[in-house]
Amino acid sequence: MKKIVLLTLVFGALMFAFIAKASNIVECFDCDASKESTAVSNWAWQYIPNASLTSPGSVISKTVTVIDLAQREASTYEVKKARLPGSPMQPAVYSVALSKVQTEATIQMQMSEIVAADNEMKAAAKALVVPNSVVSNAWEFVNCAYCQTRIRDFLNNSIPGQIETLVQVVNHFAQTLGLVQTSLPNIFKMNLESGGNVTFKLTLTNSPVELEIELMSVTDEGGNVVPFNAANLKGLNLYITNPAQANIINTFIMHYSMYIPVRTGRVTITDCLRPDLPTCKVTN
Repeated sequence: MKKIVLLTLVFGALMFAFIAKASNIVECFDCDASKESTAVSNWAWQYIPNASLTSPGSVISKTVTVIDLAQREASTYEVKKARLPGSPMQPAVYSVALSKVQTEATIQMQMSEIVAADNEMKAAAKALVVPNSVVSNAWEFVNCAYCQTRIRDFLNNSIPGQIETLVQVVNHFAQTLGLVQTSLPNIFKMNLESGGNVTFKLTLTNSPVELEIELMSVTDEGGNVVPFNAANLKGLNLYITNPAQANIINTFIMHYSMYIPVRTGRVTITDCLRPDLPTCKVTN
């Protein structure tokens, strides 16, 4: 198997966003192959002392497992740290070589359990439709301080069993390996009962046991992306498929002194310069 060799004088290793432990476990959150190999190399520099390599040509080999819960992956490396041959008159030079090896079966099985529980929770969440009683329309998200919280509460109240199961599986895995990072991020898209959909980042937390969400985008029934900030309404071009859709949009944006013509096709959100227009009158 191809080896990755990193050679340097002993000046200390670069630090990345990972958590290393002397127990041969490295946590690397959402890492690509380069960051993962760097994390393992840093583990070797930290936990295989240079002083233990007493003579030129000596080698110490250890096995390290990288846990990446963000990607639901576990990878194991054989790590070899060596003192290179050289003149006794020169400073000692050390190298670290990494080779991927088979991950322990127990760790693989536990990670598979996490993946299975995570997939079950995601399937249950994706089957949900946000009812009008939670958020009445995609355009309600404009300047909405409560929409994210209401969708979060709706999720947590709708699939408590799947959330609890996933938390238990993750906690057992974390306790077994001594993990610190236990959040599981996901990107979700859920349909709105009124039409359109909402996309958000969902993260599982265990204190308390619940799902946290971060809104990313909202699309209405006509495929128009709804801005979260009312300051971004003016000049926005929309495509309207029927007059009723235009009237619904106006009921929300008129609160910010904006409106669109009630017609189909391409329209532009503009200021309500004529308060007498029906589309500019706030009725609730």
